[in-house]
Amino acid sequence: MWKQRLAITVRAFSTSARVEGKRSREPFDKRFPVTGKHGGPRRKGGSQTMEKFLAVHNVQPAGYIDKKKGRYTNVPEMIPDFVVPDLTGFELKPYVSYKASEIQQTKMTARDLFQATYAAELQKDINEGKVVIKDEEFVRLNTGKDDKR
Repeated sequence: MWKQRLAITVRAFSTSARVEGKRSREPFDKRFPVTGKHGGPRRKGGSQTMEKFLAVHNVQPAGYIDKKKGRYTNVPEMIPDFVVPDLTGFELKPYVSYKASEIQQTKMTARDLFQATYAAELQKDINEGKVVIKDEEFVRLNTGKDDKR
């Protein structure tokens, strides 16, 4: 029984942080940036004033700092490009009711995908003589014109 008390006492009592000069980082950790959601009134050590003061939104940079040149280099590929379709006259709504009837559909196979995408165009090219079947493969014939496909 005295061994249990000794083990509890040893685990609960530690002076190493004070001896080495470290201070507690509660409620924040210095390795990560502190934002408004970290200093809210529901967090330990936070308040409404701190939340407003820390309401900074860190944005990911669109480049990097070049160590050889010693300056910031912008990379156009890192800038987000949002492709948004034009939805004028679009009648559907983004909400689907739970009362909607469930749709039963079989799994799509590779043959179904081919039939839905390329089959009609390939059949048209075969009928016009642009494509020939040779050794169980489709071979496109050169018509002399540059085909942009």
